[in-house]
Amino acid sequence: MTISGGYLKDHALGAKGMIQDFTNGEKPGPWDVVVVQGYSRGPLTQEIAPPFESMGERSTAGSAMRDSQTVLFMTWAYQGRPEMTGPLVKAYTDLGNELGALVAPVGLAFENARIANPAMNLYDPDKKHPSLLGTYLAANVFFATLFGESPVGSSYTAGLSDKQAAFAQSVAWHTVQQVFGDKPDA
Repeated sequence: MTISGGYLKDHALGAKGMIQDFTNGEKPGPWDVVVVQGYSRGPLTQEIAPPFESMGERSTAGSAMRDSQTVLFMTWAYQGRPEMTGPLVKAYTDLGNELGALVAPVGLAFENARIANPAMNLYDPDKKHPSLLGTYLAANVFFATLFGESPVGSSYTAGLSDKQAAFAQSVAWHTVQQVFGDKPDA
């Protein structure tokens, strides 16, 4: 479920009904994992930080998510704005700690990739949204975060070159190990 340009609280509150009404004949009960991502700059400026910070008070989407593992999708710095990374990492880490939520460190992986190989383009021309490589990097971070396993060597490449896919897999695994050590507490 998406709300284009929405803040973290918009997504969490908007998803509440869908989460509560979820039924699945194969698996009764709550969602295993609920991923929440807010507006990219949500926690960075005085004008828009309060909705991000209020998520702690709202306990994500309230009781609807309490039986599911909440995962915060750490956003990334815009292309050419690496100074956004530190505050984003801190804000998502702090909120994750406050909520007892797992944080998928996608933003940190983008920074690690930028440092390791600036020629690998993770962005669409708008310099905010991800390219296919950026999306693939994010997917690999989620795989490593949720399963505690390395994506390195996966045969699925999303149509990227073997070099690009191997790069994203390696950066994702390195980043997840950097944040969680051997295995995330999923």
